[in-house]
Amino acid sequence: MTGRSRNIASERVRNLIVKGYDRAASFTVPQAYTRPEIPASINQIPRPSHACRWSHLRKLATHIPSLMPSTPIGMLIGTNVPGAIRPRDVIAGGENEPYGQRSALGWGIVGCVEPATDDGSRVMSHRCFRTQEERNIQQFETSSKSKEIINPMQLRRWMESEFIEHKQNQVTAYSFNDTKFINTISENITKVENGHYEMPLPLKLTSVRMPDNKSLALKRL
Repeated sequence: MTGRSRNIASERVRNLIVKGYDRAASFTVPQAYTRPEIPASINQIPRPSHACRWSHLRKLATHIPSLMPSTPIGMLIGTNVPGAIRPRDVIAGGENEPYGQRSALGWGIVGCVEPATDDGSRVMSHRCFRTQEERNIQQFETSSKSKEIINPMQLRRWMESEFIEHKQNQVTAYSFNDTKFINTISENITKVENGHYEMPLPLKLTSVRMPDNKSLALKRL
């Protein structure tokens, strides 16, 4: 929410239950992340007065709760909960006018509802309901310790570098064990009748006696 180059202190929360303001529908958020504050503006919350400014949205004024200035924005629901944000009904206006959209959590308005000021009122928002009893039964899984903070894009580059040959013309120096392993695999890999491939175990010594672990395998099975 603030860019990829900034690290935010966060905890992971699982199995939150979100209900609409009328409690008619509820959804489980499989995984969410906390942060000290959500960079959102109170002007991004639709209200009945916004609907009254547009003729095609006036009938939504009674379906949108009034603004609660003292209630902070506590959660942003993303695409990992598609059932909560899937459009169930749409009231469209002109080509460049805001439109009404209903999800299981209620009605919202999508688009710039105050074109004269253009203050960023473009986000659909739903008001949800939470009681003290529901708060007590939530299950939290938090993790506050880590060895190292790694940027996801950096981790992806590391993973891809294991499989992509960036410099095909560069001569790679292999160790003795690497060369021995490559030769063993190249000379002894075979294709079996079911289409799979079999290759020998990369053992340093060929005289190793493997223990008989059939009984242990059967017990674990």
